Amino acid sequence: GSGYFQGIPYNVRNNVRKYWIPLFYRIWRRLTGNPWFRRLWVVQEVALAKNSMLIWGRETITLGLVLKVINAVSDCQASIIYEGLPAIKSLSRIDSIRTSVHADPLMRSRKLTILDLLHQTESFECSDPRDKIYALLGLVSTPGFTADYNLSVDQVFVGFAKWILTQFRDLRLL
Repeated sequence: GSGYFQGIPYNVRNNVRKYWIPLFYRIWRRLTGNPWFRRLWVVQEVALAKNSMLIWGRETITLGLVLKVINAVSDCQASIIYEGLPAIKSLSRIDSIRTSVHADPLMRSRKLTILDLLHQTESFECSDPRDKIYALLGLVSTPGFTADYNLSVDQVFVGFAKWILTQFRDLRLL
């Protein structure tokens, strides 16, 4: 689209397309290939933070600004954005969860649940399978269910399924 280039002289637009976008592309591929974008514990770290900053080497940028850049670049060069699509989906989900966690309870249409979080974070990775659940516990209320690394993976998942059934009387987990 031309929305971002409206009123910008042709030679500047041409330089942006010729130099800046390829540079952004090289940086974008390195950034979005970073495993940070796939880690589940990052969801809790970012969602609970008052201000979310991405730090890469000596550079810092707010998560909000990253999302704005993604939108601006996708408007003029969508192929760059699609190259980092998994990372973009991760950032968008993290931002959505962060917004839900910090939302005024009176403004929410409904309360965020652990089931919602499990669904929204299913593509994120953990080195310990128990963390698929434990990494989300700090984001929502889970009375009666706590992290216990002394339990086996099977014990955690069976215990969690039983807890879900008693709390929600809902079969969505299955």
